Amino acid sequence: MEWKRAIRRRRSIMSSGEGLLLDIIENPGDDCLRRIYADWLDDEGQHDRAELVRVQLDLAALDDDDPRRDPLQQREGQLLRRHQTEWLEPFTVRGERVGWVHFHRGFPSQWVLDVPAFLCHGEAIFSRTPLSSLRFGDLSSEVLVDQLWQSPILDRVEELNLEGSNLSVWNFVKLLQHRPLSQLRRLTLNKLPIGHMGLSALLRHPISLRLNALSLIHCDVRGNAIEELCACPNLGELVTLDLGENQLGAIDMQFLGSARHLPALRELKLNGNRIGPTAVRDLAQSSRLRALEALHLGFNPLGSDGVEELARTSCLTQLDTLDLSHTNVSVGATAALSRAAFFPRLRRFDLSGNQIGGDAISALVRGQHVAPLTFLDLSDNDLDDDAARTLGTWSGLSRLRRLVLSRNRIRAHGLRPLLFSPFMGPLIELRLNQNPLGDMGGQVLARWSGLKRLHLLEVAHSRIGDVGASELVDAINRLDWLNIRENQMSSTSVQRLNEAADTGRIGQLDCGDQLEA
Repeated sequence: MEWKRAIRRRRSIMSSGEGLLLDIIENPGDDCLRRIYADWLDDEGQHDRAELVRVQLDLAALDDDDPRRDPLQQREGQLLRRHQTEWLEPFTVRGERVGWVHFHRGFPSQWVLDVPAFLCHGEAIFSRTPLSSLRFGDLSSEVLVDQLWQSPILDRVEELNLEGSNLSVWNFVKLLQHRPLSQLRRLTLNKLPIGHMGLSALLRHPISLRLNALSLIHCDVRGNAIEELCACPNLGELVTLDLGENQLGAIDMQFLGSARHLPALRELKLNGNRIGPTAVRDLAQSSRLRALEALHLGFNPLGSDGVEELARTSCLTQLDTLDLSHTNVSVGATAALSRAAFFPRLRRFDLSGNQIGGDAISALVRGQHVAPLTFLDLSDNDLDDDAARTLGTWSGLSRLRRLVLSRNRIRAHGLRPLLFSPFMGPLIELRLNQNPLGDMGGQVLARWSGLKRLHLLEVAHSRIGDVGASELVDAINRLDWLNIRENQMSSTSVQRLNEAADTGRIGQLDCGDQLEA
């Protein structure tokens, strides 16, 4: 192929490393080139740097719930903690890092910069690394924005995040007029008042044909703007759409339900709007949204009627993610959800903030269908020990990897039968903040065999004292993250926790302020 011959020609006049890096910068989507670069790093004795490339490429290819991620993520963290400062040395100016950066697919490619730093150092930085994502700070200065929009670097980014940057709608339109943004696939405009005018300009721009993710949280788009979006024929590649916090109601759901040009849409986020029972019915009964896999309806006034409308749908049969946080779900609505046609497919389920109590947990456990959940959020639901015991009898826990039970009333007597349940899945994250666990709760966690698998444990504000903390810290072999702040530990226990962090048994530790016993 012609591009391969061009690569070989360039390599004949450059060192292998320089040539490979240039190839990766010019072909950022080619993972094969990155793996070849990792081989070159190995040949040069940079084994940890080579390993990071391979580990992050493997992670990028795996689903979020794939258990094969666990050892890869742990190794990724170890490598970055050990070497990140060294590896980012080429991107410092007078000893100061130019901006915040995240390694992705083996390279420092996701950047957060202020505009002056970008204008001054952008070309130098991005001649040394493949650029995939940019986020800017304040964009309220007309002079700086005019200079920024002249930069051809913007045409190389796959993701542009302008959230909360104070960019005016006029300057957003100016961006669309100045730049082709030919590589852009993901655009975030959250908290920018672009309104109908800005959205209309975006939908007419050629990038709308290529976008696969668009986030418009709190962007003042509703009514006619939503109607135009749903009628736009250019969004055939759009996979993820976030319209949160735009005061959307029934008429907007009618537009979305009748959208004819969103064949690739798989994830729809509608959190924090005004979607009630009637509006959710129009959405749930839409045959044009049959391919949806993720639906986020948190912080909407659905009520029991709205949730039951959702449960009755025969259209959303591909759902595997459902967010119903803070939607006033009742016991009856919980039972209806367990009978829904989509329920046996659910992998991620958020019911937080509904104060559903133990009766709803019983309804879920006795339900017609069992969901193969990998993520479950039941925080802020007034769950007590009996509810925790009941939850432990549910076979739907068998694949669970992330469990959130914060802000409930669960004590040690409820926690033990839940964690020691034969149905409990291979958890890697457990959040129990603001439960009255006490020392006995700390001891239950310490004696639970699943502790050795956890990556993350949160037990902040849980009344754990020295006895529970001592047994817990002795039992920890390796945790990436432990939040144990605002408990009742002495300085001796805090010191022991810090020693565990210093020796690498705890990756990141937050033991913050402690409360008096």
